[in-house]
Amino acid sequence: MVKLCDFGISGKLIDSLAKTLDAGCQPYLAPERLSHYGKKYDIRSDIWSLGITLYEIATGEFPYPPWKSVFDQLSAVVQGDPPMLKMDGQYSYDFVTFVSKCLTKECKDRPKYQALKKEEFYKTHANGGPSIEEARNFLRLYTLDYLGSTSDVL
Repeated sequence: MVKLCDFGISGKLIDSLAKTLDAGCQPYLAPERLSHYGKKYDIRSDIWSLGITLYEIATGEFPYPPWKSVFDQLSAVVQGDPPMLKMDGQYSYDFVTFVSKCLTKECKDRPKYQALKKEEFYKTHANGGPSIEEARNFLRLYTLDYLGSTSDVL
């Protein structure tokens, strides 16, 4: 089981409102954190960061090209389209939908944690995800030829 933790913001929340302006990892900051410096934001900023993290884990790449300056970051995150996973069969519909909701550009439209917990992806994986047997069957389908027979691997 993989667990993620955000040490920058989570310890500084009071009544779900962030009370700090400078905590967090710059590349994972939500658009509202970058565009409204000095204004309040809430827990949905961490939902954006979760979406960026899930995108990066799924693709193995950060969703934005390298930034040369903070102005490049502001432009990409605040003015550009949010990163989206492709519905090309590589990821489940439920996962793409979950990440897409996390990366909703407008904070007011982005779900809070309680709403995300109602998503199919969360409900499927909240208690450990697919069974060992399901994972084994999946691996049998995609075992590389050079490994030998699937019985040797599994």
